[in-house]
Formats: sequence, structure tokens, C-alpha cells
Amino acid sequence: MRSVGCILPNMPLHGVLAAVWLFAGCTDDFNQHLAYDYLGDGVHEVRPVQTPALTDVVRVDGELGPATVGGRVLDVDGRGIWQDGAPVTLDYVVDDGVLVPLDDQGLMLLSFYHHLAGARDDVAARGWQDDMDAIFPVTAIAWIPAQMADPTGPIENALHITEQTLEVSNFSVFVLLEDANDSIPLAGHAGIARHEFAHAWFQVLMRPLFNGNRVIRDRRALNEGFADTYAILSLDDPMAIDFDGRDPRLPHTTDAYLESEDPYELASVFAAFAWDARTLSDDADRTLELTIAALQDFSDFLSFPESNETTQQFGLMLYDQYATEIDDPALCEMWLFRFPDLVGRCGR
Repeated sequence: MRSVGCILPNMPLHGVLAAVWLFAGCTDDFNQHLAYDYLGDGVHEVRPVQTPALTDVVRVDGELGPATVGGRVLDVDGRGIWQDGAPVTLDYVVDDGVLVPLDDQGLMLLSFYHHLAGARDDVAARGWQDDMDAIFPVTAIAWIPAQMADPTGPIENALHITEQTLEVSNFSVFVLLEDANDSIPLAGHAGIARHEFAHAWFQVLMRPLFNGNRVIRDRRALNEGFADTYAILSLDDPMAIDFDGRDPRLPHTTDAYLESEDPYELASVFAAFAWDARTLSDDADRTLELTIAALQDFSDFLSFPESNETTQQFGLMLYDQYATEIDDPALCEMWLFRFPDLVGRCGR
């Protein structure tokens, strides 16, 4: 750790905070920290924020769990065990009461923690405090530098991993990987943080049916769809997950999934239909509540399916929940368009 006077950023701080102006005459006292903050419409800005959940900002530790540098999953007698990385101690300076990290690692960890805390507080305020108590604190929020990443591992830039059998979980870790994104590093992106948060929540909502991260294709589509849906509805912004063609305003249908067998294709259909309902109702909060009710209906009705067709039937539960409050023929039109292979609703 170092604290050497003050720092005044004169540009967005990706690129390892390359252009800064150092000057003297400040103290080490701070009540805010820099982070990527979400402004809406897909726009982020590095600016001072407060994150009450961070009880030790310098070590990036607090109510959500500790941050680490490195860490890995070990196979011990056929079960996954998380081996912690090194504790974090930020390299930073202070500018007028604002802690400013001096490298991308610090900026990403602080940004992700800030977004993750916002998601937790959002869900707790909606009445799911018990679910949040089941998730947090996590085992670790692990920053994996590029040179430490497993070349055979996942290609994602942020992910949630766990080893869980029925209701017993050995670990729960949010992993952040370096990336070369030219705009907002994905580990500092509010939509990505909420997407990964929703994966952890999905396991609580679907317990005890969930059986770890060794997923069959169909269940992953449901998991990914819920994660995208939570991100766009909780931020009330279709640009929250504007990656890889997953904008919910695009003409996603299950036809693409049946052709590609890509779980993200089906996930995008679920999220797109949720955004259709939000557009018709003009109420993102209520649409999210109805989506969670549909997910719980699906959990009650099915064990995890083995067929693509069964997983698509989550679209029936979504329609039934949305139709309780949306009296608009456009809801049927969108359902028929998004799920061309489903029957049993809207005269099909």
C-alpha cells in the first residue's frame, strides 16, 4: 500500500490509470472511492462513490466477503474446494477525501464490489433478505490476472462459480478476469455484475433442484436467461447487457436456439420476452417480481428437464404471470413471436 498525497484523474481510468496528475497537500482520510458508476443507457463513468458494504476499502473486504488476487478450484476426493488467493491491499492515493486506486486491479475490484452491493441491497429491499443472507458473505471475490488464468478455463470475463450439492455449498466465488475490452472492462460493468449476482440468486431460488455448476444445456439457458433478465429489469435498461447480440429489443426467437443449440440463444428469448412485458406494463419492478414468480412456478412444476422443449416451456409460466396484470393483445403477439414452437396459449 502507498498513500502519496493526492491524485487528480483527467481521463477515464482504464488503461491502468495512465494519465494522472499528482500534487501535494492532502491527507489519507477518505469517505469515497473511485469506481465505474452506471449512468444508464449503457454508459459508465469513473467517479467517486460510496459503498457502505465495504467495511475495509483498502483491503476490499466487507459484508459481501473478501477480495483476493488469484485463487483456484481444487479437486479433492471428487469435490471442488476453493483455494484462496492472496489478500488484497490496494495501491492508492487520496484526493480530497476520495480513495483513488493506482491500477486496474484496484479499480475493477472496487467497481465490482460497488455494483454487487447495489444488487444485494436492491433485492433485499424487495423483500428477499433471507435469500441475500443465504448468498453473502461469499467465499471470495477473486481477481485473476491474465498471467494466472487457466488457458483451458472459461472465456468469460466475470463469472460465479460454486460447488453445491442439494442444500450444502462448500464455496461460492465471484471471479473477475482481465479483458481487453476497449470501452468498459467487463469486471467493472454494472450489468455484468448484476448478471453474475443473479446466477448466485438463481441457485437459491431453485434450491434444492440445483446441483452445482455442472449444468445440462437446458438448465444453463434458464440460468443465463434469468441473469440477463435481472440485469435489464433491475437497472431498467435494455442496454445493461448489450453484448454478443443479447439486446432484448432484437427479434430473438426460439428458432435460433433450435438451430444453434446455444443456450445463450434461448436465454436471450426469455430476457427479450421479459423486456416486452416491461415495455407493455411500463413497470420494470413489477415485471421482475412476476418473472421471479414464474421461475418459482417452474421450479415447483418440474425437476430439471432433459429436453429442449421442456425448458422452453418456461415461456408458458412467463406468459401466465405477465398476463395476470397486462391486458393487452400485444402480449400475445409477442409471445407467439418469441416462442413459435410452444402451444397452449394465445389461441395456438
